[in-house]
Amino acid sequence: MLSIMHSAYHRLRYLCNQRGIETLEWILIAAVISAMALAVYPGPLRTALSTAITNISSALTGSAPAPPAPPPAGS
Repeated sequence: MLSIMHSAYHRLRYLCNQRGIETLEWILIAAVISAMALAVYPGPLRTALSTAITNISSALTGSAPAPPAPPPAGS
């Protein structure tokens, strides 16, 4: 229980931190620009943009730390 509270506290501190908010704003701006580009540009450029976004998303997902393993049963 203490571990969950400790984790929630750190996440709340990060969200209250201005750097965390600024990071979220930049992510939102990039998502809006990407969505507009995909809606406007036709043909091969749209395919290339879609592929680039998929590659970036895969790279970011792969760089995320793995969640901790659950404790063995019975402990």
